[in-house]
Parts: sequence; structure tokens; C-alpha cells
Amino acid sequence: MEYRKNEIRAGAFILTSFTIAVVMLFAVSDLQGMFKKRKDYKVLFLSNEGLEKNANIRISGIRIGRVSSMRVVPELGGKVELTLNVFDDAVIKEDMKVSIKTLGLVGKKYVDFSGGTPESKPLKPGAVLYGEESLKIEDLTRMGLEVVNKLKGVSQNIEKIVQNVERTFGDPVLSKN
Repeated sequence: MEYRKNEIRAGAFILTSFTIAVVMLFAVSDLQGMFKKRKDYKVLFLSNEGLEKNANIRISGIRIGRVSSMRVVPELGGKVELTLNVFDDAVIKEDMKVSIKTLGLVGKKYVDFSGGTPESKPLKPGAVLYGEESLKIEDLTRMGLEVVNKLKGVSQNIEKIVQNVERTFGDPVLSKN
């Protein structure tokens, strides 16, 4: 009889542990999103900018879905078409802007919806949107180098002007004494 009590206790312990593990798994991960109804939209970009399949889709920082597929569309000049699988309760407006962004400086890429006016109509599932190209680190670096080169030119011009003034009028600091 003692042997049977131990089996029942062990079984109850395993069942309780399994239940707690399942509850924790739902709490920590996004498994509840698996059971939500979804709708699809298509977005065209010039490049996927390193975005990967299953990347998050966000509105105001809140996750509303994932990228379910991506492909190059040769008939549109090599544009990249993303299929966005969005939760059914998320409202995508006709005038919203869609872009690819990065979480932090070197974080994961995601698709971001922004803007949209209260008066605009909700976009119908299956509609095609045109994505905006975001500023890339390479572009920022190039623009920074251009600014540095322009500042260098301005500095050289100021130096030439000062030298001309010194040649014409003498050293202004020394001539005061």
C-alpha cells in the first residue's frame, strides 16, 4: 500500500510540475499569439535591409504580428515583397507609413507602422503598401564625412583670410601695443 501512495505522490508532483511549466511557457513566450486570428498585407521595399523571416511587426512599439514571407519581385524591378501576418485586432490605416527599423543601435530589425490619421479608413486585408526607405548607418557615415570635409574647407578659407589680413595690415594683436 505504501508503494501505491508513493506512485500517486510522484504522479501528482509530475503533473503539477508540467502544469507550472506550461503556464510559465505561455507567460514568458508569445505562444498566446499563435491562437489569435490574423490577416495578411503585402509591402514593397527596394531592399529588405537585413530583415529576416518571422521578424516582428510593431505599431508604437507594440508587437502586432510577424513577417511570414519575403521574395524578390523581378517584374517590379527587383523590389522585395514582404508578406505581413498581422493580428486581426490591429488596425492598419490607409495613410500609415511602413518602414524597416532596428531595435537599438545594433539590435534586431523589425517592420514599423507609424502615422495615420483618425479620419483615414482601415486598410483591407491583402492590400499592397509601399515601404519607406530608412536611413542606413552607411548613409550617416557618408554624410558625416561630407560635413567634416566641408568644415575642413571652411577652416582653410578662414586661415587664408587671416593670413591676408596679417599681410595687409600686420599682426592685429601686435599692432595694438
